[in-house]
Amino acid sequence: MIAHYTPSNCQHQFGARYRALMERYQHVVRFGLQGHTHTEYFEVTKSMSNPGKPILLNTIGGSVTTYTNKNPSFMTIEFDALTMLPLNMYTYTFDLEKANEPGNSPEWFRQHDYLSEYGLKDLSPSSMKDLSDRFLTDSDLARQFMWNEFRQYGTKPESVNQLKLHCETGTSEMHELHECMVTGGSQRSKLGLSYDPWTIVGLSDALIGNWIDIVE
Repeated sequence: MIAHYTPSNCQHQFGARYRALMERYQHVVRFGLQGHTHTEYFEVTKSMSNPGKPILLNTIGGSVTTYTNKNPSFMTIEFDALTMLPLNMYTYTFDLEKANEPGNSPEWFRQHDYLSEYGLKDLSPSSMKDLSDRFLTDSDLARQFMWNEFRQYGTKPESVNQLKLHCETGTSEMHELHECMVTGGSQRSKLGLSYDPWTIVGLSDALIGNWIDIVE
């Protein structure tokens, strides 16, 4: 399923319905592909009936548009012809600063693929959840992933917010993401944690209201 906006950046009532629909139709929707952010990362959608169980991989692709402090990129994805499940993802880029030097032109090259770069056996939702979990404890892996988000523009970051990276990749709904950040990565509830009503997100939730009914 292809969309522009990432699931976790959508309003809570939409995000909760998205998770429920992805769980109900996970035998039909095999993979999600989004953009908007111009950075390369992923979000794992988890079950609502069994919180914590990964059910869908959402890949957020990079962009040819450099936006801010990014090298241009595009991604190719290898799929299984029978199951339509992703097998591997390959990122291509070029060095923007080098290409802008007098007499030079862009030279595209394959920067990395997910299986070899991150030591994955496959791109199943459970494997991607494991990768997200590893960001909490493996600082070198987290730094490499963050550098790859920008297609290795500039120097490799010396440090990253590992909890934030873990929560951003291991969730796909804003209240779920909020609970992950507040609990240090140990979110377990079905609907996540509501924002303080005096925050922008909390105020937006109050103004929009609950336009879905949650049946326990």
